[in-house]
Amino acid sequence: MKKLVIGIVILLAVIVSAAIIVPQLIPVDTYKKLVSDQVRGATGRELDIRGKVSMSVLPRLALELNDVTFSNAPGSKQKHMVKLSRLALNLKLFPLLSGNVEVGKFILQDPAIFLEVDRNGRANWEFQTASPAGEKKKAEKSPAGGSSIGLPVSDIRLGEVGIRNGTVHFSNAKTGETQKLSGVNLSVSLPSLDSPFSAKGEVTWNKKKVTLETGAGSLRSIIEGKDTKVSAKIGSEPLNVDFAGSVRLKPSMRVAGQWGVRAPSVRNLAAWAGQPIAFKGEGFGLFEIKGKVTAQKDSVSLDNVDIQFDQIKGKAKSRVRFASPRPSVEGSLELERLDLNPYLPEKKPAAAAPGKAPAPSQGKPASSSQTGPAWSDAPIDFSPLRLVDADLAFGVKAIIYDKIQVGESAVTLKLKNGKMNLDLARLNLYKGTGQTKIYLDSTANPPTLTKKGKVSGIQALPFLKDAMQLKFLSGNANTEFSVSARGRSQLQLVKSLGGTISVQFLNGAIEGVNLGAMFRNVKSAFLDPKARETQKTDFSELSSTFQIKNGVMRTSDLLMKSPLLRLTGKGSISLPPKTMDMRLEPKLVFTSKGQGGATGASGIKVPILVKGPWDNLSYQPDIAGIIKSPSSVEDVKGLIEG
Repeated sequence: MKKLVIGIVILLAVIVSAAIIVPQLIPVDTYKKLVSDQVRGATGRELDIRGKVSMSVLPRLALELNDVTFSNAPGSKQKHMVKLSRLALNLKLFPLLSGNVEVGKFILQDPAIFLEVDRNGRANWEFQTASPAGEKKKAEKSPAGGSSIGLPVSDIRLGEVGIRNGTVHFSNAKTGETQKLSGVNLSVSLPSLDSPFSAKGEVTWNKKKVTLETGAGSLRSIIEGKDTKVSAKIGSEPLNVDFAGSVRLKPSMRVAGQWGVRAPSVRNLAAWAGQPIAFKGEGFGLFEIKGKVTAQKDSVSLDNVDIQFDQIKGKAKSRVRFASPRPSVEGSLELERLDLNPYLPEKKPAAAAPGKAPAPSQGKPASSSQTGPAWSDAPIDFSPLRLVDADLAFGVKAIIYDKIQVGESAVTLKLKNGKMNLDLARLNLYKGTGQTKIYLDSTANPPTLTKKGKVSGIQALPFLKDAMQLKFLSGNANTEFSVSARGRSQLQLVKSLGGTISVQFLNGAIEGVNLGAMFRNVKSAFLDPKARETQKTDFSELSSTFQIKNGVMRTSDLLMKSPLLRLTGKGSISLPPKTMDMRLEPKLVFTSKGQGGATGASGIKVPILVKGPWDNLSYQPDIAGIIKSPSSVEDVKGLIEG
């Protein structure tokens, strides 16, 4: 027995001596070739170690490689995929005998990584390794593992592990995109699999430093499929993201916790990301969203979400399901006040009518055949409607769009296969109420739009002034409409508009003209434009039905009822040029009955032509019509002589 013990001691001494002495005797080139051959067999690429190589085995495996390069894929712009000034590894060997991995040091110094995608879409990080089938077969033959956590080791301890002063270059020859990350630093702390794990790092992208902090309660519990506390923070001047919650990897993945995203300025964030916002104005400032998230294999749910975008604040919840052929989303959003004006494009002046001279440099601008901003002919991008299916509910206490002000409203939106149903179930608008349904089929060629609804009790003058620059009608408005259009731009939709609209104004007035005064003073009634500011024609009812075709609204049943006055009319309103061409026939009647009075009561009538752009209508007597009607001539003659 004594000789056996002596023999074992001698054997161990020889092994230890060999481990210490042999590395000193083996030529450095042998190490280099051994490492390079292993890398070539695994990746099909060349690993070139040009600098000093040092290696020791006992009491720990210590390896240092200097000036290392790893070749790139054939046809790449860069010769090397990876350049490394130094790799230092320090691994304790004796703990491996008990299934423990203790890394004293693992440092990558000054790594430069070049990631490329060629014109065919192939990435340079796709290596020529064994086939997936071969790998699968090899995996099937492998033992399940020697520990309860499915790893061939029972514990892992990390000392100084990290990256120092790294850079990452990315280029895509197919899209032309290029990116660069510099100042990449990373430090990892893992005392053991049962101890808290943490990692801290930083990187500079587009001249802004980004910091990263992440941690977990225990890596062992994550690997074993237990719910484990985790946290992550990404910090930078333009954007901050944080999460605190739990994660479980098996038997099914689940992440749950509180999350938040904050950008002090969306403009600055977009510029930093290389997509600057050219839009002028005060919008696109603060954006902040936070709430609870639950993510699983096939869905993500957001609950108790608080949203702020500039001065827009609200609450939301949603659920996204990842299904084929497209994901689906359902949820709700409640906003306090939605002011869209900071995000509207700058209004462009209307183009001058063909053949008319441009506006002079002094004095009033030249008149135009079109009033207000022109209809846009820019193509509308309908593709987002085909990306997801949706079932959403939207509520808001107030909406401001341009000059239009909408009160408390509720909307539901259903989107399926690129077809949208929008139901405005509750609308409070200028002291009136309404309902509207909109159907949009983005899959049609061209896309089609239909709209049906009704509103009642709207204050006409402020609404028409804010919505369409119309300033000549007041009263309580009621309307029903059913219209449709097709096209790929706002202008095309307006030009193709068709359908019917019925309108009724109660207890209002035609602003800017006094039809009664025209009878009392025909000579001067049409000659004083300044008088329009104070003139108006009161009525108890004004109604009409418009037939719409190709963007032109036509009516033949215009009717106005007023004490001592009846008015009928017909004509057209052209939407694309925003002009009106109407012939009105006011009749002075000998009755005091207003609303409900006889339409055909006897009296004196003088036809009036209403023409021009919406915001600058002209009112002129229909001389030709008067001459053709002897009775009208006598009526006017009698009034003048009287």
